[in-house]
Amino acid sequence: MGELANIYISTCLKFSHSLLGHPIVIRYRSIPITGKGGDGAAAFHREKFVPIGPPSGGNGGQGGSVFIRANPSLTSLARVPKKAIAPKGENGLGAWRHGRRAGDTIIDVPVGTVVRELREAREKEELRGREKWDALSEEDRIVRERDALWVHYPRWKEENESSSKAFLQVEQAIAREERARKREVRRRLEDPALLFDLDKPDADFMDPAIAKDPSAFADTQGGTLVARGGQGGLGNPHFASSMNRSPKFATRGKPGEKITLSLELKLLADVGLVGFPNAGKSTMLRAISNSKAEVASYAFTTLNPQVGVVRVWDDGTFGDNPPANSIQGAPVPDFQNLGARYGVYWFRSVPIRVAR
Repeated sequence: MGELANIYISTCLKFSHSLLGHPIVIRYRSIPITGKGGDGAAAFHREKFVPIGPPSGGNGGQGGSVFIRANPSLTSLARVPKKAIAPKGENGLGAWRHGRRAGDTIIDVPVGTVVRELREAREKEELRGREKWDALSEEDRIVRERDALWVHYPRWKEENESSSKAFLQVEQAIAREERARKREVRRRLEDPALLFDLDKPDADFMDPAIAKDPSAFADTQGGTLVARGGQGGLGNPHFASSMNRSPKFATRGKPGEKITLSLELKLLADVGLVGFPNAGKSTMLRAISNSKAEVASYAFTTLNPQVGVVRVWDDGTFGDNPPANSIQGAPVPDFQNLGARYGVYWFRSVPIRVAR
């Protein structure tokens, strides 16, 4: 049987990058958004012969976090979502039922991806938020702060906010904690930006048990944390005391984080195709590989690097099936189960670069 090669073909924007042996850097931007924490519940226990029970509101679940993981089976950033939104935590319920913690979102990227945090986008968003906040009146600020922090028992909102001494005392304590949380967020913005190189496959992919059973990925966490989910709110039993045995308020969940990441994939090429604009490089890439590069009848159609994979046999023919005259009468192998039936050493990887 003829020898099979997986050929990685990519387009490049600059002629200087077409020199063989130099890496291609493919840049991509993704915005992970973590989940908001679930709201706490303001409820009271009710059962037969107990008309007035103790507070029984459950706490809210924590919002989902976003992890990034190096997947050796990926060769491009085409499948990376532009926005990775983690689910929200569930709200707490009565009868001391706490909200369920939301599942985490994992972003799989190819091995060799450099992850950088773009602070400029986050700082601009913080600045726009402060400008909108400064434009509000003092009364509107108080109303918005309370709506964002508190859950009230039905028909008790006005009384809690106007005449309940217990609520006003707790509100001051929660306000101090909220100011400390915001100071911590601002302090983290002064720290060095997030930067790490995923030059090795994640530990999940090196586990022999997972290699045999890919469905086991559902039970693994893995990856590197890039954004943490919001904390869940507190139910009204948390605020019970000897002075206030039936608190009629609870707190809402904290918002999740939102950051902007720049992903840079480094590829090393051994072969290159160089041509003038609109010479047909992307057309050739689409014809001989699985690439979906955009083609049109004008120059500079391909603005971003593209990657495709071509299977080439040792006699120079392309395609998934082996040459018809390689072995007379030999059955055509099932390439989906190639590793299990014929061994993974049938093919090798040869990167090729097409420069724009």
